[in-house]
Parts: sequence; C-alpha cells; structure tokens
Amino acid sequence: MANYVLVLAGGVGSRTEQSIPKQFISVNDKPIIIYTLEVFEKCQDIDGIIVTCLRGWQEPLKAYAKQYNITKFKDVIEGGVTRLDSLRIGCNKICEFAKDDDLIITHDGVRALVTEDLIEDSIRVARDHNLVVALQPAVDTMYITKDFCNIDDTTNRDVLACGHTPVTVKVGFYKEMFKKLDESGKDGGNCIATAALAINEKIYGSKSSSRNIKITTKEDIDIFKGLKLLDSINHQK
Repeated sequence: MANYVLVLAGGVGSRTEQSIPKQFISVNDKPIIIYTLEVFEKCQDIDGIIVTCLRGWQEPLKAYAKQYNITKFKDVIEGGVTRLDSLRIGCNKICEFAKDDDLIITHDGVRALVTEDLIEDSIRVARDHNLVVALQPAVDTMYITKDFCNIDDTTNRDVLACGHTPVTVKVGFYKEMFKKLDESGKDGGNCIATAALAINEKIYGSKSSSRNIKITTKEDIDIFKGLKLLDSINHQK
C-alpha cells in the first residue's frame, strides 16, 4: 500500500497583497511551498508528491523542487477553476497509477507548518476509515451573527472544530464517492469533505494543531516567520 500526496498550489493569494502567489513568497530566501514539500519529503510514509499549480508557475516550481532536492516530487499539473476542480484533476492523475487501497493525502501548499506527526496520524486513521480530515477543536466563544454587527446567540463550541489539511482518502473510496456525486447532480462544495457530506458519506477526524495555519493574509506571513524563528532558536538550544 502506497501513500501519495497531492499539494494544492493554485491560489492567487490576493489577501496577502503581494505581487506573486502566496505559495511562492520567500521567507528566509525560501518559497513557502518548499517548506511544505520538505515536510512530506522527510516523512517516511510518503511515496510520491504531485502538485496542482497556477498556469505559468509549473516550471518555476520544478526548478525549486530540484534546487531543494525534493526527490519525491513526481509532477506538477495545472489546476482547475475552483479548489474542487483542482482536487479532482490532481486525484484523477494519481488514480491513473495508484491502486484502490493506496491513499491520497491532499494538503494546502500554504500550510507549511504541518508536521510529520499530523501526516502520519491522518494516514493511520484513513487506513481504517477511508476519508479523514485533520481537525482542530474550537477554543473561542462561538457567536451566531448575520452581519457581524448584531449577535443573535452563542453556540456550543464543544461540538465544533476547524477543518484543516491534510485530508486523506483511500483511492477506491475516492473513485466511488465522486461517481455517486456526479450521478446525484449535487454540488460538491469546495473540497473532498464537502463532496462526501453532500452524498451522506462518513468522514472521520485526525488530529491537527493550532500551528497548522493556512497562510492567507499578510499577518499570517508574519506569524509564520515568527514561528520559524522560534523553531530555529529552540533547535539551537
């Protein structure tokens, strides 16, 4: 049984207010996406990496992968119009050579603080349960509001969780699930998990971390820089 990674790097990243896509922004002279790929490179459970990427950025990514010795990097393909389109394009590519009991680990290219431990836990749970989402329990007070001005009520945070990546799916289950979705004519939302919910498939949770942030804004870049600096200091002790 093999484990293949699909890294999603198709976002424009307009909320970072930078001149290039956020996944290619350099932090300490290294593109953010390379930090992500390096974690999967080091993880012994990973057999290969495929990336879906913005048009025009495939060749730069190949060059970066070679420069930083990402040996498990297999291919980069152009993503789709939506996140779900990109997921399906990448997963379908992996399905061309993977077996039904292999796993596809999908991950955001800008969740560069993912750890080997989180990846391994996702794989472990998916071996038994077909489809797994990394979850971080909600810790803040959760309000119900319509317009961010008038608060109607609070809700029980004990039953809420933030959905992160990795999201891991067994290849055979992925094929059957999207066949059912297409036949149903239902909207699959923006990811594999929302597609599964649309046709009432079960989803299980694996562990995530508050550090496993998705770099979306300028502030997130600053947080990432700070955490990498802290990691470097701790490593030197």
